[in-house]
Amino acid sequence: MPRKRRIRLNWPLLLASLASVVLLGLLIAWRISIRTSGRSLSESQWQLTVVGASIEAVIATWFLCTGAAIGSYINVVAWRVPRGASLLGPSRCPFCNTELAIQDNLPIFGWLKLGGRCSTCRLPIASRYFWIELFFVAVFGWICFNELLSSGANLPWQPFRRAMSLEHRLSNTNFGIQLFLYVWVVSGLLAIALMTLQRSIIPLRFLLWIAIPCLVIPIIAPSVILVPWQPLPEQPFFHPRFNAMLSPLCGIVFGCTLGVVVEKIWSQLLTQDSGRLNRWSTAGGLAAAGALLGWQAVPVVGLMTCLLALSARLAITCKLVPRLNSTCCNDAVSRSGFSAWFWLAVLVYRSSWIFWYKLGASIPLF
Repeated sequence: MPRKRRIRLNWPLLLASLASVVLLGLLIAWRISIRTSGRSLSESQWQLTVVGASIEAVIATWFLCTGAAIGSYINVVAWRVPRGASLLGPSRCPFCNTELAIQDNLPIFGWLKLGGRCSTCRLPIASRYFWIELFFVAVFGWICFNELLSSGANLPWQPFRRAMSLEHRLSNTNFGIQLFLYVWVVSGLLAIALMTLQRSIIPLRFLLWIAIPCLVIPIIAPSVILVPWQPLPEQPFFHPRFNAMLSPLCGIVFGCTLGVVVEKIWSQLLTQDSGRLNRWSTAGGLAAAGALLGWQAVPVVGLMTCLLALSARLAITCKLVPRLNSTCCNDAVSRSGFSAWFWLAVLVYRSSWIFWYKLGASIPLF
């Protein structure tokens, strides 16, 4: 008599599903507590508050799911772009080349469902796919709470520094375009970081793909520019669309110029020569930051990137985290690994943009 196969529960998948439900409930409770803080509401107002908090939770859930999906796709981009492969093909096992099923290709949950192994050849699938998708969830969650649910309070744009209803935030085209550009640049810089850590060549065309939308979209919709390239008079000399084009263009030119200088200085500080393959990554990262945030942000983002890279190098040199993979850590602080920190510098700067805008406004040059 054939032996019956014992069915084992996939506890990691079950716990992840349970954690998702609990997280959604905590999110709704948190938004309700914020809406009702210090207020006494009637029954009808309570119902509206619960509905509003639930809608915000649904929007946040959409952001988290989108972050997981983009993280999954960035894994594909970081693997295929340096090899010149197409980005449109289905995901396959790197060992047996078997196409993954739809249910096995779900971000985070697909890896947990498979137990980290291919369903055909049973060889292990790298855990970095799971962790990168989870990391993108955290990044997009922060963008959602810091940008959308906070009404863009950190943006140097007067309409978003005052209270706005959720409907206004969702229906405001300029806010949506600006948020799209932010997500586009951060995702691209994270892809560059992954390519750097896996010692891949970063094609120049990929850097151009990151910066081009930030240059083209303001020409179509000039009102998305939050910080112009110069303080505009009441009757500007240039056409508004030309001024809108100059703002990201100045950021790209200034970013490329400063990136070349920083790369030269960084290469003199380090003896590793692995960065010669990614010689454009530093200039491209600062150019993308300048196109998104304006040329005024380039020096601050460059300084933040230097501090982050130097801090990581100091932590590794002093062996503050001894269990980290030494090869990956050395790549992260090498000459080429400098570009692995641009995304975090852009995230920090954007999260405190209003502070830097007010600081720059007090300086005549800015």
